[in-house]
Amino acid sequence: MQGWPSTSSYRPAPGPIKFSLSGMTNPTTTTEQYFAVTTYHQDGSQYLIDRLLASEKMLKLQFSTGVVTVTRIMPTDGMIYSSAGAYNFTMSFQHPILATYALEITVPRTLQVLQKAGCGVLGLGASYLCAGDASGNMITLRGLVGSSTLASGTPISFSVQQVIQNPGTFIAPGEFSFKVVTADGGKVDTGTFTDSNATHYYGSYITAFNATSSSRVAGKQPVSITFTLKPKNVVAAGAYMVL
Repeated sequence: MQGWPSTSSYRPAPGPIKFSLSGMTNPTTTTEQYFAVTTYHQDGSQYLIDRLLASEKMLKLQFSTGVVTVTRIMPTDGMIYSSAGAYNFTMSFQHPILATYALEITVPRTLQVLQKAGCGVLGLGASYLCAGDASGNMITLRGLVGSSTLASGTPISFSVQQVIQNPGTFIAPGEFSFKVVTADGGKVDTGTFTDSNATHYYGSYITAFNATSSSRVAGKQPVSITFTLKPKNVVAAGAYMVL
């Protein structure tokens, strides 16, 4: 900014001197932004007076994220312990979503994300990537919008297939959290959705059952009967059966 301040308005250190720059655009992430400042003598850059390097990380700005607005989460298979179904999501984002952004979905611990290097998703373009992280109970989706940009506020619906295991009880799932991040990890939009619907889930059933007696002679005793059954889904440790 040449000519600033004028020779008639020189101020001795430490100032302060205030000025503003208009027409700027905030970054789309919460990554800290560090500024470098250099002051020069009015005759030119050969008379450097003061300098603050960005690497010194003294002058910074940091911006808040936008909002992920989630309107719907619904399992397609409510059987307890099942991971055979899908979970349907509908949401929109405050910022435009670029092809390089990723969506991280952290699932409540009432449910279990399965460890998968690749998981199926319906409703996205062919170039999506999906991964399930069991330890973090998180699903990461990349390529939400293909090569185009999703305009801010535009609803998007998709279905994540066979990567979330239902709970073993008939309870409400709880709070899901969502985070849109750039390729270098900067946060763009964040949000949460609490699913308090306790009617999503229902019991499993027995798919096969038979009994064989050690003797088929009427009135014979004692005899033993061997039962064989096949449950539809997982049987939890400590479960019992009433016959």
